[in-house]
Amino acid sequence: MDTEILENVDAREWNDFIKRTEHGTVFQSTFWADYAREYLHAKPAYFIKRGESGKISSGLQAFVELPTKRFSGTILHAPLNFLVKLVSPFMWWSGAPLGNPGEMREILESAKSFASKKRCAIKDVAAPVQLDSEAAKIYSSLGFKAKKHATFFIDLTLGSEALAENISKKGRKAMRESEEAGVIVRLAKNKNDLRAYFELLKSHRSTLHFSTSPFVELEIQWKHLHGNGCMEIFLAEKGGRLVSAMGVWHFNGNAIEVGSANSDSKEDRQLFAGDALKWAIIKWGCENGMRSYDLGGVALEPRSGKEQHIFQFKSKWGGSYAEFFRYSLAPNFIRL
Repeated sequence: MDTEILENVDAREWNDFIKRTEHGTVFQSTFWADYAREYLHAKPAYFIKRGESGKISSGLQAFVELPTKRFSGTILHAPLNFLVKLVSPFMWWSGAPLGNPGEMREILESAKSFASKKRCAIKDVAAPVQLDSEAAKIYSSLGFKAKKHATFFIDLTLGSEALAENISKKGRKAMRESEEAGVIVRLAKNKNDLRAYFELLKSHRSTLHFSTSPFVELEIQWKHLHGNGCMEIFLAEKGGRLVSAMGVWHFNGNAIEVGSANSDSKEDRQLFAGDALKWAIIKWGCENGMRSYDLGGVALEPRSGKEQHIFQFKSKWGGSYAEFFRYSLAPNFIRL
């Protein structure tokens, strides 16, 4: 059967299909599409193959977006929008096509053709770590350029007791000191918690000279992802005062951390609240039937002190180091 190309799908049918796959994540769910529509003004494009029974056998959820839309609501939007006709839209997705591996080439060929007709670049497509060599060859044969990245994965099916034994001696010491210091970890419950997390995140990122997306983006994520059981924010507090926090997106048993935020005071850093957070997330994942926990990436070759510290911190939790690729494809009219 030909590949269907749709802008809208039946949410239940699509999400049930994602749940039938091992590696489907929140990024392929319709809940992520709802967030992308509202905040990024991105238009979904679904590439679908069906079996003889009519059920989805393979599929890919992609998005088409104009770069200027990311500046919507800022003083930059008007002048950038004036130049919009000079700017090509771009298409992106997270993960390879899911479902029948034998249909991956057809799905990717359809996505490539679709992008070409819309004069779209395909930007920074994250393929899953589990993508095998044959699938990687398909990306390469279609002209995609690859860039290697790395992360740590924790296999939550081992259970919290076994995972506790896998944590390094340094990690267990930090967890113990955090508990003795009275650090308590809880889940965010309401908008006040959301605002407290945002303010800590904004403060933390400013010390690193990073910008932070406006609060409205977090609100929209909370509405579409948390509202559908796909997002939690973990808050680590000392005496009721927020000292560290972390977001987690999850779907289909696969979780990924996002938005690490820490107090930058020397006193608070000595609480090892980040260690308490990490262990709380691991236990929560095990208790809630998660299969995998992606620690959100590390530098492929850590060079700076900050990169080395992040690598060391994420490596001590007993996870598996894994490398993966992000793919990009220039549109035909500018490809050399």
